[in-house]
Amino acid sequence: MVFHKYAEAPIQAESALAERFLKTDRLDRIESKNDPLSLVTATGQIKAAHPALKTVVDLLNQTGREEGRVLLDKLNRAPYGWSKDTLRYIVAALLVGGEIKLRVSGEDITVRGPTAIDALKTNAAFNRVGVDLRDGGVPPENLIQAKDRLLELTGEDVLPLEDDISKVVTRRFPDLQRDYAYLASELRNLGLAGAETAEGIQDSLSEILKGDASDAAARLGPEECPLFKDLLWARDLDKALKGHLPAIVRRANRYIGAIPKLPAVGPLAALQAEVKEDLAGLREVFAQNDFFTKAPDIQTRVSRVEKAIETAAASLVAEYNADLESEKQRLEQSPDWPRIGGDNQEAFAAQLDALQLAVDPSLDGIRACLDARYPLQQRVAEIAQAIARIVEEQTRQASQDDAEVIDTQVEGGTEGTGPKALVVADFSFPAEIVSRSQLEDLIRRLEALRAELDRYAKIVFKP
Repeated sequence: MVFHKYAEAPIQAESALAERFLKTDRLDRIESKNDPLSLVTATGQIKAAHPALKTVVDLLNQTGREEGRVLLDKLNRAPYGWSKDTLRYIVAALLVGGEIKLRVSGEDITVRGPTAIDALKTNAAFNRVGVDLRDGGVPPENLIQAKDRLLELTGEDVLPLEDDISKVVTRRFPDLQRDYAYLASELRNLGLAGAETAEGIQDSLSEILKGDASDAAARLGPEECPLFKDLLWARDLDKALKGHLPAIVRRANRYIGAIPKLPAVGPLAALQAEVKEDLAGLREVFAQNDFFTKAPDIQTRVSRVEKAIETAAASLVAEYNADLESEKQRLEQSPDWPRIGGDNQEAFAAQLDALQLAVDPSLDGIRACLDARYPLQQRVAEIAQAIARIVEEQTRQASQDDAEVIDTQVEGGTEGTGPKALVVADFSFPAEIVSRSQLEDLIRRLEALRAELDRYAKIVFKP
Protein backbone atom coordinates (compact mmCIF):
# COMPACT_ATOMS: atom_id res chain seq x y z
CA MET A 1 0.00 0.00 0.00
CA VAL A 2 1.53 3.31 -1.08
CA PHE A 3 0.13 5.47 1.77
CA HIS A 4 0.30 2.93 4.59
CA LYS A 5 1.21 5.70 7.12
CA TYR A 6 -1.85 7.76 6.27
CA ALA A 7 -3.96 5.99 8.93
CA GLU A 8 -1.81 7.58 11.63
CA ALA A 9 -3.21 11.03 10.76
CA PRO A 10 -6.26 10.41 8.60
CA ILE A 11 -7.81 13.89 8.75
CA GLN A 12 -7.90 17.04 6.67
CA ALA A 13 -7.25 19.60 9.38
CA GLU A 14 -8.45 23.15 9.20
CA SER A 15 -5.78 25.72 8.41
CA ALA A 16 -6.19 27.39 11.84
CA LEU A 17 -6.05 24.14 13.87
CA ALA A 18 -2.38 24.45 14.90
CA GLU A 19 -2.96 28.01 16.08
CA ARG A 20 -6.08 27.06 18.07
CA PHE A 21 -4.25 24.13 19.64
CA LEU A 22 -1.38 26.37 20.82
CA LYS A 23 -3.76 29.02 22.13
CA THR A 24 -5.68 26.60 24.34
CA ASP A 25 -5.01 27.71 27.93
CA ARG A 26 -5.92 24.46 29.68
CA LEU A 27 -5.07 21.38 27.65
CA ASP A 28 -6.91 19.21 30.16
CA ARG A 29 -10.06 20.97 28.99
CA ILE A 30 -9.30 21.12 25.26
CA GLU A 31 -12.27 20.66 22.94
CA SER A 32 -12.26 17.77 20.49
CA LYS A 33 -12.50 20.14 17.53
CA ASN A 34 -9.13 21.56 18.57
CA ASP A 35 -7.59 18.09 19.03
CA PRO A 36 -9.21 15.81 16.43
CA LEU A 37 -6.46 13.15 16.71
CA SER A 38 -6.82 13.03 20.52
CA LEU A 39 -3.15 13.80 21.07
CA VAL A 40 -3.85 15.11 24.61
CA THR A 41 -4.75 13.01 27.64
CA ALA A 42 -7.51 13.89 30.09
CA THR A 43 -4.88 15.30 32.46
CA GLY A 44 -3.49 17.66 29.84
CA GLN A 45 -0.41 15.59 28.93
CA ILE A 46 0.70 14.92 25.35
CA LYS A 47 0.45 11.25 24.25
CA ALA A 48 4.08 10.76 23.25
CA ALA A 49 3.27 7.20 22.15
CA HIS A 50 0.69 8.29 19.55
CA PRO A 51 1.72 6.75 16.18
CA ALA A 52 1.69 10.09 14.30
CA LEU A 53 3.91 11.71 16.92
CA LYS A 54 6.30 8.76 16.98
CA THR A 55 6.58 8.83 13.18
CA VAL A 56 7.70 12.48 13.15
CA VAL A 57 10.16 11.86 16.00
CA ASP A 58 11.63 8.82 14.21
CA LEU A 59 12.03 10.83 11.03
CA LEU A 60 13.88 13.62 12.83
CA ASN A 61 16.08 11.02 14.54
CA GLN A 62 17.16 9.89 11.07
CA THR A 63 17.57 13.26 9.42
CA GLY A 64 18.38 15.68 12.19
CA ARG A 65 17.11 19.23 11.89
CA GLU A 66 14.75 19.79 8.99
CA GLU A 67 13.21 22.92 7.56
CA GLY A 68 9.45 23.17 7.84
CA ARG A 69 9.19 23.25 4.05
CA VAL A 70 11.03 19.92 3.76
CA LEU A 71 8.89 18.26 6.44
CA LEU A 72 5.68 19.44 4.79
CA ASP A 73 6.80 17.98 1.45
CA LYS A 74 8.07 14.66 2.85
CA LEU A 75 5.03 13.91 4.96
CA ASN A 76 2.67 14.97 2.24
CA ARG A 77 4.11 12.31 -0.10
CA ALA A 78 3.98 8.53 0.16
CA PRO A 79 3.99 6.64 2.41
CA TYR A 80 2.30 9.34 4.52
CA GLY A 81 -0.04 11.48 2.48
CA TRP A 82 -0.70 13.76 5.44
CA SER A 83 -2.34 17.11 4.97
CA LYS A 84 0.13 19.99 5.46
CA ASP A 85 -2.30 21.66 7.87
CA THR A 86 -2.51 18.38 9.81
CA LEU A 87 1.28 18.17 10.06
CA ARG A 88 1.50 21.65 11.57
CA TYR A 89 -1.03 20.55 14.22
CA ILE A 90 1.09 17.44 14.94
CA VAL A 91 4.25 19.57 15.21
CA ALA A 92 2.44 21.88 17.64
CA ALA A 93 1.62 18.88 19.85
CA LEU A 94 5.24 17.69 19.75
CA LEU A 95 6.37 21.19 20.77
CA VAL A 96 3.98 21.27 23.72
CA GLY A 97 5.04 17.76 24.72
CA GLY A 98 8.70 18.83 24.88
CA GLU A 99 9.81 16.48 22.11
CA ILE A 100 10.99 19.08 19.60
CA LYS A 101 12.24 22.64 19.39
CA LEU A 102 11.69 25.24 16.72
CA ARG A 103 14.48 27.39 15.34
CA VAL A 104 13.06 30.85 14.62
CA SER A 105 15.20 33.86 13.69
CA GLY A 106 18.25 32.36 15.31
CA GLU A 107 16.54 31.39 18.59
CA ASP A 108 15.41 28.00 19.84
CA ILE A 109 11.74 27.96 20.82
CA THR A 110 10.67 25.10 23.11
CA VAL A 111 7.28 26.31 24.37
CA ARG A 112 4.07 27.61 22.93
CA GLY A 113 3.94 31.37 22.89
CA PRO A 114 3.59 34.22 20.40
CA THR A 115 6.73 33.20 18.49
CA ALA A 116 5.66 29.56 18.24
CA ILE A 117 2.12 30.52 17.26
CA ASP A 118 3.37 32.81 14.49
CA ALA A 119 5.78 30.13 13.26
CA LEU A 120 3.04 27.49 12.99
CA LYS A 121 0.12 29.70 11.97
CA THR A 122 0.37 29.09 8.22
CA ASN A 123 2.24 26.78 5.87
CA ALA A 124 4.08 29.76 4.44
CA ALA A 125 5.34 30.79 7.89
CA PHE A 126 6.27 27.20 8.78
CA ASN A 127 8.34 26.86 5.60
CA ARG A 128 11.06 29.08 7.13
CA VAL A 129 11.18 27.37 10.54
CA GLY A 130 13.75 24.79 11.58
CA VAL A 131 12.49 21.69 13.42
CA ASP A 132 14.74 19.52 15.56
CA LEU A 133 14.52 17.06 18.43
CA ARG A 134 15.31 18.38 21.88
CA ASP A 135 18.34 16.97 23.67
CA GLY A 136 16.18 16.14 26.63
CA GLY A 137 13.07 17.50 28.28
CA VAL A 138 12.72 18.85 31.80
CA PRO A 139 12.36 16.00 34.35
CA PRO A 140 8.86 15.70 35.87
CA GLU A 141 10.11 16.49 39.37
CA ASN A 142 11.67 19.70 38.09
CA LEU A 143 8.45 20.67 36.37
CA ILE A 144 6.62 20.27 39.67
CA GLN A 145 9.31 22.29 41.45
CA ALA A 146 9.07 25.05 38.83
CA LYS A 147 5.27 25.05 39.13
CA ASP A 148 5.46 25.44 42.93
CA ARG A 149 8.01 28.23 42.70
CA LEU A 150 5.93 30.04 40.14
CA LEU A 151 2.98 29.84 42.52
CA GLU A 152 5.13 31.36 45.28
CA LEU A 153 6.33 34.19 43.03
CA THR A 154 3.13 35.07 41.16
CA GLY A 155 0.24 33.47 43.00
CA GLU A 156 -0.76 31.58 39.82
CA ASP A 157 -1.28 27.81 39.96
CA VAL A 158 -0.56 26.09 36.62
CA LEU A 159 -0.18 22.59 35.29
CA PRO A 160 3.39 21.22 35.55
CA LEU A 161 3.92 21.62 31.81
CA GLU A 162 6.75 23.52 30.17
CA ASP A 163 4.54 25.62 27.97
CA ASP A 164 2.11 26.48 30.79
CA ILE A 165 4.99 27.52 33.01
CA SER A 166 6.53 29.56 30.21
CA LYS A 167 3.21 31.19 29.48
CA VAL A 168 2.88 32.49 33.04
CA VAL A 169 6.51 33.62 33.06
CA THR A 170 5.97 35.50 29.80
CA ARG A 171 2.90 37.21 31.22
CA ARG A 172 4.05 37.95 34.79
CA PHE A 173 7.85 38.31 34.82
CA PRO A 174 7.88 41.57 32.82
CA ASP A 175 5.89 43.03 35.73
CA LEU A 176 8.58 41.84 38.17
CA GLN A 177 11.25 43.28 35.90
CA ARG A 178 9.50 46.66 35.94
CA ASP A 179 8.67 46.59 39.66
CA TYR A 180 12.26 45.80 40.68
CA ALA A 181 14.03 48.02 38.15
CA TYR A 182 14.57 50.78 40.71
CA LEU A 183 16.22 48.59 43.35
CA ALA A 184 19.84 48.93 42.21
CA SER A 185 19.81 52.73 41.99
CA GLU A 186 17.89 53.07 45.26
CA LEU A 187 20.38 50.87 47.10
CA ARG A 188 23.30 52.89 45.74
CA ASN A 189 21.61 56.16 46.69
CA LEU A 190 21.13 54.86 50.23
CA GLY A 191 24.67 53.51 50.46
CA LEU A 192 23.39 49.96 50.99
CA ALA A 193 24.62 46.57 49.82
CA GLY A 194 22.82 44.54 47.15
CA ALA A 195 22.97 46.79 44.07
CA GLU A 196 24.92 44.19 42.09
CA THR A 197 22.43 41.49 43.04
CA ALA A 198 19.55 43.72 41.91
CA GLU A 199 21.25 44.34 38.57
CA GLY A 200 21.85 40.59 38.19
CA ILE A 201 18.13 39.97 38.70
CA GLN A 202 17.32 42.32 35.83
CA ASP A 203 19.76 40.48 33.58
CA SER A 204 18.35 37.07 34.62
CA LEU A 205 14.78 38.19 33.97
CA SER A 206 15.75 39.45 30.52
CA GLU A 207 17.43 36.13 29.81
CA ILE A 208 14.55 33.92 30.97
CA LEU A 209 12.07 35.92 28.86
CA LYS A 210 13.98 35.32 25.64
CA GLY A 211 12.37 33.03 23.09
CA ASP A 212 8.93 33.21 24.70
CA ALA A 213 10.49 32.03 28.01
CA SER A 214 11.20 28.65 26.39
CA ASP A 215 13.59 27.53 29.12
CA ALA A 216 11.60 28.92 32.07
CA ALA A 217 10.84 25.46 33.47
CA ALA A 218 14.48 24.41 33.07
CA ARG A 219 15.63 27.52 34.95
CA LEU A 220 13.04 27.43 37.73
CA GLY A 221 12.99 23.66 38.26
CA PRO A 222 16.47 22.61 39.55
CA GLU A 223 17.05 22.02 43.25
CA GLU A 224 19.44 24.97 43.33
CA CYS A 225 17.75 27.94 41.69
CA PRO A 226 19.54 31.28 42.26
CA LEU A 227 16.90 33.21 40.31
CA PHE A 228 14.11 32.00 42.60
CA LYS A 229 16.09 32.98 45.72
CA ASP A 230 16.98 36.34 44.20
CA LEU A 231 13.36 37.09 43.30
CA LEU A 232 12.23 36.29 46.85
CA TRP A 233 15.00 38.61 48.10
CA ALA A 234 13.87 41.36 45.70
CA ARG A 235 10.24 40.98 46.79
CA ASP A 236 11.12 41.38 50.48
CA LEU A 237 13.52 44.23 49.73
CA ASP A 238 10.91 46.03 47.62
CA LYS A 239 8.42 45.81 50.49
CA ALA A 240 10.99 47.17 52.97
CA LEU A 241 12.01 50.07 50.72
CA LYS A 242 8.40 51.12 50.29
CA GLY A 243 8.04 51.50 54.07
CA HIS A 244 9.81 53.68 56.64
CA LEU A 245 13.23 52.04 56.30
CA PRO A 246 14.73 54.43 53.69
CA ALA A 247 14.08 57.47 55.91
CA ILE A 248 15.71 55.71 58.86
CA VAL A 249 18.70 54.71 56.73
CA ARG A 250 19.15 58.28 55.47
CA ARG A 251 19.21 59.56 59.06
CA ALA A 252 21.68 56.86 60.02
CA ASN A 253 23.96 57.66 57.09
CA ARG A 254 23.96 61.31 58.06
CA TYR A 255 25.05 60.45 61.59
CA ILE A 256 27.68 58.02 60.31
CA GLY A 257 29.18 60.75 58.13
CA ALA A 258 28.78 63.81 60.36
CA ILE A 259 29.38 62.83 63.99
CA PRO A 260 33.01 61.67 63.59
CA LYS A 261 33.79 65.03 61.92
CA LEU A 262 32.56 67.14 64.85
CA PRO A 263 35.21 68.79 67.09
CA ALA A 264 36.23 66.19 69.68
CA VAL A 265 35.87 68.52 72.67
CA GLY A 266 33.47 68.83 75.59
CA PRO A 267 29.98 67.40 75.03
CA LEU A 268 30.87 66.51 71.42
CA ALA A 269 33.74 64.27 72.52
CA ALA A 270 31.33 62.56 74.91
CA LEU A 271 28.81 62.16 72.07
CA GLN A 272 31.39 60.56 69.78
CA ALA A 273 32.44 58.09 72.45
CA GLU A 274 28.84 57.19 73.32
CA VAL A 275 27.68 56.45 69.74
CA LYS A 276 30.90 54.89 68.39
CA GLU A 277 29.68 51.29 68.79
CA ASP A 278 26.23 51.96 67.32
CA LEU A 279 27.65 53.75 64.27
CA ALA A 280 30.04 50.85 63.65
CA GLY A 281 27.12 48.42 63.98
CA LEU A 282 25.07 50.37 61.45
CA ARG A 283 27.93 50.39 58.95
CA GLU A 284 28.27 46.63 59.34
CA VAL A 285 24.54 45.98 58.81
CA PHE A 286 24.38 48.27 55.77
CA ALA A 287 27.16 46.24 54.12
CA GLN A 288 25.00 43.08 54.14
CA ASN A 289 22.52 42.10 51.41
CA ASP A 290 19.91 41.14 54.00
CA PHE A 291 20.14 44.45 55.90
CA PHE A 292 16.37 44.92 55.62
CA THR A 293 15.76 41.82 57.76
CA LYS A 294 17.48 43.67 60.61
CA ALA A 295 15.24 46.72 60.55
CA PRO A 296 14.43 46.52 64.30
CA ASP A 297 18.15 46.57 65.15
CA ILE A 298 18.70 49.51 62.78
CA GLN A 299 15.84 51.45 64.39
CA THR A 300 17.13 50.72 67.90
CA ARG A 301 20.65 51.90 67.09
CA VAL A 302 19.43 55.05 65.34
CA SER A 303 17.18 55.88 68.30
CA ARG A 304 20.11 55.53 70.71
CA VAL A 305 22.27 57.77 68.54
CA GLU A 306 19.53 60.41 68.34
CA LYS A 307 19.07 60.33 72.12
CA ALA A 308 22.79 60.97 72.57
CA ILE A 309 22.59 63.81 70.03
CA GLU A 310 19.74 65.41 72.00
CA THR A 311 21.82 65.31 75.19
CA ALA A 312 24.87 66.80 73.46
CA ALA A 313 22.81 69.55 71.81
CA ALA A 314 21.22 70.52 75.14
CA SER A 315 24.65 70.67 76.78
CA LEU A 316 26.04 72.85 73.99
CA VAL A 317 23.10 75.28 74.23
CA ALA A 318 23.55 75.52 78.00
CA GLU A 319 27.27 76.18 77.58
CA TYR A 320 26.66 78.82 74.93
CA ASN A 321 24.05 80.69 76.96
CA ALA A 322 26.23 80.51 80.07
CA ASP A 323 29.13 82.03 78.13
CA LEU A 324 26.82 84.74 76.81
CA GLU A 325 25.69 85.60 80.33
CA SER A 326 29.32 85.70 81.51
CA GLU A 327 30.24 88.13 78.73
CA LYS A 328 27.23 90.27 79.56
CA GLN A 329 28.24 90.47 83.23
CA ARG A 330 31.84 91.28 82.29
CA LEU A 331 30.70 94.26 80.22
CA GLU A 332 28.24 95.49 82.86
CA GLN A 333 30.91 95.33 85.57
CA SER A 334 33.48 97.24 83.54
CA PRO A 335 34.41 100.80 84.73
CA ASP A 336 33.06 102.30 81.52
CA TRP A 337 29.57 100.77 81.79
CA PRO A 338 28.18 103.35 84.29
CA ARG A 339 29.50 106.21 82.13
CA ILE A 340 27.53 105.39 79.00
CA GLY A 341 24.13 106.25 80.43
CA GLY A 342 20.92 104.31 80.95
CA ASP A 343 19.74 104.45 77.34
CA ASN A 344 22.96 103.01 75.98
CA GLN A 345 23.02 100.39 78.72
CA GLU A 346 19.53 99.22 77.82
CA ALA A 347 20.35 99.12 74.09
CA PHE A 348 23.53 97.09 74.53
CA ALA A 349 21.86 94.73 77.01
CA ALA A 350 19.06 94.11 74.49
CA GLN A 351 21.62 93.34 71.77
CA LEU A 352 23.29 90.79 74.05
CA ASP A 353 19.97 89.24 75.06
CA ALA A 354 19.13 88.80 71.35
CA LEU A 355 22.14 86.49 71.04
CA GLN A 356 20.55 83.91 73.35
CA LEU A 357 20.22 80.55 71.60
CA ALA A 358 17.33 78.08 71.43
CA VAL A 359 17.78 75.24 68.91
CA ASP A 360 16.29 71.85 68.15
CA PRO A 361 18.00 69.02 70.06
CA SER A 362 19.35 67.54 66.83
CA LEU A 363 22.43 67.40 64.64
CA ASP A 364 21.26 70.65 63.04
CA GLY A 365 20.99 72.13 66.51
CA ILE A 366 24.59 71.14 67.24
CA ARG A 367 25.66 72.79 64.01
CA ALA A 368 23.73 75.93 64.95
CA CYS A 369 25.53 76.06 68.32
CA LEU A 370 28.93 75.74 66.67
CA ASP A 371 28.05 78.31 64.02
CA ALA A 372 26.81 80.79 66.66
CA ARG A 373 30.13 80.88 68.55
CA TYR A 374 31.95 83.21 66.17
CA PRO A 375 29.08 85.73 65.85
CA LEU A 376 28.88 85.82 69.66
CA GLN A 377 32.56 86.66 70.02
CA GLN A 378 32.35 89.28 67.28
CA ARG A 379 29.23 90.95 68.71
CA VAL A 380 30.66 91.15 72.22
CA ALA A 381 33.84 92.69 70.83
CA GLU A 382 31.80 95.21 68.82
CA ILE A 383 29.76 96.23 71.90
CA ALA A 384 32.94 96.64 73.96
CA GLN A 385 34.38 98.88 71.23
CA ALA A 386 31.16 100.90 71.05
CA ILE A 387 31.26 101.48 74.83
CA ALA A 388 34.87 102.63 74.58
CA ARG A 389 33.98 105.05 71.79
CA ILE A 390 31.12 106.55 73.80
CA VAL A 391 33.36 107.11 76.82
CA GLU A 392 36.09 108.55 74.65
CA GLU A 393 33.65 110.97 73.07
CA GLN A 394 32.38 112.01 76.49
CA THR A 395 35.93 112.72 77.64
CA ARG A 396 36.66 114.74 74.52
CA GLN A 397 33.50 116.77 74.89
CA ALA A 398 34.27 117.46 78.56
CA SER A 399 37.72 118.84 77.73
CA GLN A 400 36.63 121.00 74.77
CA ASP A 401 33.28 122.38 75.77
CA ASP A 402 33.69 125.64 77.67
CA ALA A 403 30.32 125.04 79.18
CA GLU A 404 31.82 122.20 81.11
CA VAL A 405 34.67 124.24 82.64
CA ILE A 406 34.21 125.24 86.24
CA ASP A 407 35.97 128.59 86.80
CA THR A 408 35.17 129.11 90.42
CA GLN A 409 37.70 128.22 93.09
CA VAL A 410 37.45 124.62 94.18
CA GLU A 411 39.24 123.39 97.26
CA GLY A 412 41.89 126.10 97.43
CA GLY A 413 42.18 126.83 93.72
CA THR A 414 42.42 130.39 92.43
CA GLU A 415 39.30 131.92 90.86
CA GLY A 416 39.36 131.42 87.13
CA THR A 417 42.09 128.82 87.24
CA GLY A 418 40.27 125.94 89.04
CA PRO A 419 40.44 122.34 87.79
CA LYS A 420 37.82 121.06 85.40
CA ALA A 421 34.84 118.92 86.29
CA LEU A 422 33.80 115.55 84.81
CA VAL A 423 30.28 115.77 83.49
CA VAL A 424 28.33 112.51 83.61
CA ALA A 425 25.12 112.55 81.60
CA ASP A 426 22.09 110.34 82.20
CA PHE A 427 23.27 109.11 85.58
CA SER A 428 20.01 108.54 87.37
CA PHE A 429 19.68 108.35 91.13
CA PRO A 430 16.62 106.35 92.16
CA ALA A 431 14.02 108.19 94.19
CA GLU A 432 13.93 105.22 96.52
CA ILE A 433 15.74 101.93 96.98
CA VAL A 434 13.62 98.92 97.80
CA SER A 435 16.06 96.03 97.32
CA ARG A 436 19.60 95.05 98.03
CA SER A 437 20.29 94.55 94.34
CA GLN A 438 19.27 98.16 93.55
CA LEU A 439 21.63 99.44 96.21
CA GLU A 440 24.48 97.23 95.06
CA ASP A 441 24.00 98.42 91.46
CA LEU A 442 24.16 102.07 92.56
CA ILE A 443 27.28 101.46 94.65
CA ARG A 444 28.93 99.64 91.75
CA ARG A 445 28.30 102.56 89.42
CA LEU A 446 29.59 105.08 91.95
CA GLU A 447 32.66 102.99 92.65
CA ALA A 448 33.43 103.04 88.92
CA LEU A 449 33.62 106.85 89.12
CA ARG A 450 35.96 106.89 92.14
CA ALA A 451 39.13 106.84 90.03
CA GLU A 452 37.99 109.88 88.06
CA LEU A 453 38.47 112.10 91.12
CA ASP A 454 42.22 111.77 90.60
CA ARG A 455 41.85 113.69 87.33
CA TYR A 456 38.91 116.01 88.03
CA ALA A 457 38.13 118.37 90.85
CA LYS A 458 34.55 117.31 90.89
CA ILE A 459 31.96 115.15 89.15
CA VAL A 460 28.88 116.87 87.87
CA PHE A 461 25.78 114.75 87.22
CA LYS A 462 23.53 116.06 84.48
CA PRO A 463 20.06 114.64 83.92
